[in-house]
Amino acid sequence: MIRRYLWTLNVLFLLGFSYFVADLVNLFIGRQLELPPPAPTVSITTTEAQVRPTMEIYSSIVERNIFGTKPSAAIGPPEEARPQPVPLPPLRVRLVGTIVGESEESLAVIEDLATKEQRLYHLEDLVGTDAKLIAITRNEVTFLRGDIRETLGLQEEGVPGQPAVSFPVPILAPAPPAIRPAGVPNNWILDKHEVTAALEDLPQLMTKARVVPNLTPEGKSDGFRIVSISPASFYERIGLRNGDVIQRINGVEVKDPQTFMQVFTQLREQSNITLDLLRNNQKESFAYEIR
Repeated sequence: MIRRYLWTLNVLFLLGFSYFVADLVNLFIGRQLELPPPAPTVSITTTEAQVRPTMEIYSSIVERNIFGTKPSAAIGPPEEARPQPVPLPPLRVRLVGTIVGESEESLAVIEDLATKEQRLYHLEDLVGTDAKLIAITRNEVTFLRGDIRETLGLQEEGVPGQPAVSFPVPILAPAPPAIRPAGVPNNWILDKHEVTAALEDLPQLMTKARVVPNLTPEGKSDGFRIVSISPASFYERIGLRNGDVIQRINGVEVKDPQTFMQVFTQLREQSNITLDLLRNNQKESFAYEIR
């Protein structure tokens, strides 16, 4: 009887213990599966100005300079990184002289300092490789090199790039014996050394007078008029006067600047020179014997 009672108690105890264990397991699993409370919803309103900031937003900060910074230069590449213009090489030429007339008649005598060659140039001619002759005035020429204008004045011999300096020419004593009348009107005897010295220093000689084309009423050139002759200069000493119009040199008509300069530069090799000219609308001839 007692054994049956103990068996019954054991069964009840086992059932109670099993229920207790099952309840603990259910409680543990229930806590593990419990969902967290939902997070509060935050609403953020984004404006267009916040999405796309502009310089106006920061202008007040920049004006007040709250960070104490120094104003900087305009944004751009550093000075050394910017492309610098390439300097043009200097023109290695020397202006010997000019003849000024109508635009198409103006002429400049320019010497290449490297070769010592002298050439005649008209307007729009190219001097060297990149210098276009765009203006010819008395004792001065202007070149266009790319977008840059360069002016070249009459220069002293042996001093490239330095303009010639003009000094007043004093009135000298009577002509020296090196240039003298031959005893016949309009005939002269010239010392060869005097002629050679004058023609070799052509830039200096061309500053002592102006030679301009003489135009007929029809607008055609019939020679070259000499004006602004300096007192006691070579021109005056060989009998020329202001207003004389030279029409022929040694029988060659000189109606254009190129012919005039070619004949003029050949005079140093001559022993006799004749000039046919107009003086006060009268034709006259001058003869020079070079000894």
